[in-house]
Amino acid sequence: MTPLQRRIQQIRKRRIAQQQLRKKRQQQQRLKKKKLEQKIRNQRKIQKQKQKQLNIEKKKVHNKKQNVNNKQKLGDTHFYDGKIKEQYKVYRNYDEKNCVTFDYIFLLFNYNIVLDEISQFIQNYNGLNSTKLKKDAIKTIQLFKTKDKQNYDPKNDIHVNDILPRVWRFIKNENDEFIKRLFLEQIADISAKGACSQGRTTRLYQIYALYMDNLMV
Repeated sequence: MTPLQRRIQQIRKRRIAQQQLRKKRQQQQRLKKKKLEQKIRNQRKIQKQKQKQLNIEKKKVHNKKQNVNNKQKLGDTHFYDGKIKEQYKVYRNYDEKNCVTFDYIFLLFNYNIVLDEISQFIQNYNGLNSTKLKKDAIKTIQLFKTKDKQNYDPKNDIHVNDILPRVWRFIKNENDEFIKRLFLEQIADISAKGACSQGRTTRLYQIYALYMDNLMV
């Protein structure tokens, strides 16, 4: 074999290795995406089961139909009262130690810009057929601006001004339409089903937890 032939053979081997590496990375990315989607579905299923059980227990204790209806309208976000405080601290500490970037820091210190970017995102998003969902989502952003006293959840010690930029930095770079739609649905549900402090923070927490659990694996 001549030197030229050996050189060609080396180049071919290198190209094959690069192609195999690219293929492996693509497979890993697809697998990661699939796992995240499945985790979202599982968590939503668990949340529905907990919601159903909580409604049954409340009905037995209070025996007041109106109270049960109010709980359902709120989406049972009060199930999480005081239960996510410590876990949020864990996520937050990990986030600040391992995931800090310039863009991330910029968003944390520019809450109004975050609200403006989300508003623009909602208006431009084409993955929704529901006009009402968009209107509810825009209404939620207005609530964040005008009724900011309810942005703080004392039971879980979480502030919308803190958690929303953390969630948005993931969503604004997200390519998965399923996750972007889920984010919009959660935002819309705040104004449509429960705009109290816990209704705001727990819905955002559910999105944040999905990403952080994936990062902390």
